Amino acid sequence: MPYEWFGIEAVDVLFFRDGRAFEAGEEHIAQSQFPPNARTVLGALRGVSFRQVCENLRQYIANGPESDWLTELNTRIGRPDTLGPASILGPFIAEWNEGDGTDSELYFAPPADLVTYVTGITDHDGTARMQYARLSPLSDIPRGVAGTSCGLTPLWLRKTRIDGGLDREKTVVSRCGLERMLGTAPLCDLPTKGHRCPVRGLEGLVAQDRRAGNALEGKQTRTGYLYEADFARPLGQAGRRAGLVFAVSGLDARSPLRMMQLGGESKWASLSSVSSGQESMLPSVQPPSRSAEETRFKVYLATPTILAAGWRPDWLQLANGAYSGHYLGDGPPVTLVSVALPTPSALGGYNVAANASRGSETAVPAGAVYFFKCSAPPDEIATLHGRRFRDCDDSHNACQLGLGLSFLGGWDYA
Repeated sequence: MPYEWFGIEAVDVLFFRDGRAFEAGEEHIAQSQFPPNARTVLGALRGVSFRQVCENLRQYIANGPESDWLTELNTRIGRPDTLGPASILGPFIAEWNEGDGTDSELYFAPPADLVTYVTGITDHDGTARMQYARLSPLSDIPRGVAGTSCGLTPLWLRKTRIDGGLDREKTVVSRCGLERMLGTAPLCDLPTKGHRCPVRGLEGLVAQDRRAGNALEGKQTRTGYLYEADFARPLGQAGRRAGLVFAVSGLDARSPLRMMQLGGESKWASLSSVSSGQESMLPSVQPPSRSAEETRFKVYLATPTILAAGWRPDWLQLANGAYSGHYLGDGPPVTLVSVALPTPSALGGYNVAANASRGSETAVPAGAVYFFKCSAPPDEIATLHGRRFRDCDDSHNACQLGLGLSFLGGWDYA
């Protein structure tokens, strides 16, 4: 089914808990995340579709598949323990034009192999000029540099002073900027300051509004259970709206009310159709590198993914001193050369059918980059662009929940 793009704009603020455990009274600040995980948005959309068909949520949960009158609903949004035909891409932080929803600009997590370095040039304001660069696997490991026992190659940059410079939890990258970063051309012409810079600070897109709360027991407040939480307030510029953009397939998300409740405290948000004015709002595939009968490509994760083996999928197995296997279980044989991993994230949520919180699961976060090599031709590898980076059995419903949405690029040895 084709995907249709929608935008979510907060009426006031939005709050999405991350997957880490929190107990009011024992901890002071409830940790939040923005954007939320796809399960949260998809659950809210199923609620919108549900309200269009029936009004009694408790009757649906109690009777579920045994109720004849729910046949249409089960087909439309699934049952309490299934997702039905729905699947989602995103959500992503975005801006779009006010009124017609066109000219959307999506923002993504910075690739974990992106760094900044000091050029040795001083700008007119007296600060050292910085430039963007990519870390790449070493072709030959120099003496004194430790390798790994599983055949993975260290990532390297042949510069004298790497600044790091990116607060990955507080910055995002534009679509055009991400396309450049996934390619192999040098990044020395990308500005690191000003309105043309492809990397933006989250504070320019989302304001943090800290509020105090008190845990409830029934309808009564609990003494000594005060806490604080950071609510997100997307910041629209003149003539532009800001919020979350996602694509959904297999589910009619066009609410007649154009409103929905979302996240912690069921905050209200508006729902509208958006478009980019382009064929796709997602980055295009960047050509893999090819030399000496070897194709080199890297896989960037635009959304988090949950893998059985933690940081790697189950189709990568250690054999003969290297991780290798058939890509996604049914693709060409590949060998993992290196990997750039940000700090793991935690995915949770709330199970409406069970009336309980979901358990926290450790995920590979958005921005992770995996470096592969293989003998397959670049044209065959390019067809893997946009697929979900997941385990073979997809036990976490990555294809429906939008986990592990991946974009492909090329890489060269440092």
